[in-house]
This record gives sequence, structure tokens and C-alpha cells, in this order.
Amino acid sequence: MQKGKLIQSGLHTAFWLSSVVLLTLLYGHFTEQYTATFWFVCLLMPVIMATVYFINYYLIPRYLFPARWFWFGLYFMYTLVVSVFLQLCVVIFSFIKLSEYRYQEMNPISSDLAFLVFGVYFIVFLATSIKLLRYGYKVRASLYQAQQKDLEIQLKLRESEFKLLQNQIHPHFLFNTLNNIYGLAREKSDTLPDSILQLSDMLDFLLYKSTKKLISLQEELKLTKDYLKLEELRFGKRLKVKTLIEVEDLGTEVPPLCLFTFIENAFKHSFSENSHALFLSYEVLQKGDQLDITVVNSTHSESITGSQSGIGLTNLRNRIAYLYPTFELKTFKDNKQFKSTLHIKLQKNPEHE
Repeated sequence: MQKGKLIQSGLHTAFWLSSVVLLTLLYGHFTEQYTATFWFVCLLMPVIMATVYFINYYLIPRYLFPARWFWFGLYFMYTLVVSVFLQLCVVIFSFIKLSEYRYQEMNPISSDLAFLVFGVYFIVFLATSIKLLRYGYKVRASLYQAQQKDLEIQLKLRESEFKLLQNQIHPHFLFNTLNNIYGLAREKSDTLPDSILQLSDMLDFLLYKSTKKLISLQEELKLTKDYLKLEELRFGKRLKVKTLIEVEDLGTEVPPLCLFTFIENAFKHSFSENSHALFLSYEVLQKGDQLDITVVNSTHSESITGSQSGIGLTNLRNRIAYLYPTFELKTFKDNKQFKSTLHIKLQKNPEHE
């Protein structure tokens, strides 16, 4: 703080010394009486400094910045009038003290009031312009800092929202999977041990991979395959699955459960224990930064609960929106089938990279 005040005082001193030199050269250029002009300028400096400081540190902060335009204009004109009066007082003083009442020995610039006022107000307006430019720079810097701070807060909020969405996956996922195993246990199915093994693999995914923002497409496909094996143990030959995978790069990073959510959604909302013929088809197409997923499953009127877009799809939509600026997630249903499509341009939002 003390260092800042010293720097400011130094800058003010340098400005006023430069003003003395400038006015001396300006006025003395026409009279070639630089010494007399220098002393005359020194007499003018208190008037100039008082005018500048009054405008910069009283009128501008109190009337201009709060947009009190009328009062600023009025008091500004008063200030200029008083300043001219004080300049006349300096001229009279120089006539009395410096010239000892001898008009012919007065500095010629004293008799050219218009040029005298021009020089004084040139310094006044120069100082005021510097003040306004500095203020504008500070306002712009403060606005930029405020915007950056607001952006950081928004990013932290969105990060918190994303983590909350990630945490929602676990109970939702486990609830549905444990329900499936419970159904097998009630039936005393011989496939129960295999289903528990599949669950173990899926839990490994949940604990170590699903909390990541992105996983490889290969990992997503494996998870979906494990889940389908679990469901095949439950539904047996009643379930027909058709798959089309055309992937350019299995290492392509995608949001966790971007395919699995659609598959799980089909079993939760469309398939029931009483269903006889169940059909599920899914396509995964990836080329470059484009990912297209299509899932179609059979439905029965008694299995449709009014909306197949439950927690899983809502969660998935929000997580994808957080990561990618360009995507499209659509669902369509009728009495025979339910269709889900997801198209993602795998170019992440820059702030989330």
C-alpha cells in the first residue's frame, strides 16, 4: 500500500514537472523570454493543479461516474469560470510584483489571455483524460476479473452437478441388477452362480471406472456385453439380441454407460417376466469424432409404464450435455417397439478438458 502511494506521488510529480516544461516551451516559443516565462508558469501552476484535482477527485467521482450529468456539467462550467478568474489574478499579480506596474516589462503572454487559457486548459484536459483512461482500464480489469470469478464459480457448480450425476449411477445401477439376481434366486435357477460372477465384473466397473468422466469405447462395449449375459441367464431363449458394431477405434473415449443405459432401460421398462418373445437390437457406429448409437427393443402394451425415459436416460443426457456441446438424444415409442438414438460429436467443451 505504501509503495503504491509512493509510485502514485512520483507519477504526479513527474506529470507536473513535465507540464511546467511544456508550458514554458509553449509560451516562451513566441516570446523567446524563457526565464520570465518559466516564473510566470510557476505562478500559474497552483491554479492549474487546483483545477485538475478538483475536477478529477471531486466532480468526476461525485457527479460524472454516478451519471449525474446535469450537475456535473453545471459545476464543471463553474470550475472553468473560477479558473479563468484565478488566471487573471495571476496576471495582475505578475503585473504588480514581477513588472512593478510597468506594462512594457510584463511577459507578453500575459496580455494574450486566449492563448494563456488555451495552454492552461490543455494541461487540465490532458490530466483529466489520463484520469478517465486509467479509470476505464480499472473498470475493464475489474469486470474481467469478475467475469473470470463468475466463470470459475459456474464451472465449480457444474463440476459438483456432474459428480452428483455420477454418484446417482451407483444406486440406480445396483438396484436394477440386484433385482435381476433376486428374481433368479426366487426361481432357484442353476444360473445364479454365473449371474453373481457377472455382477462381480460389473461391480468392478462401477467402483473403478464409472466415476471417470470418460472411458474407452471398448470398456463400454464389454460392460454392455456382461450385462446382456446376465439378462440372457434370466430370460433364456425368449430373448433375441441383434448387434451391429462398426468402430474405427476401440480406444475412443466416451461417457460411461452411454450405451449401457439404453440397454438397461429396455429391460427395466419394456421387458417383463411374463413376456414371451423379447427382441433387442443395438448398433454402435464410430468414425473419427462421430459416435452414433441406436437401440431398438420390443415392447408390449402392458409393459409400457407411460414413460420409458427414467432416471438413467435423464442422468445420461445431463452428463453428456456437461461434456459435449454438440449431441442429440432422442427416444420414440409405440405399442410394438421403443427406439433410442444418440449422436455425439466427440469434441469436448474446452473448459472440461
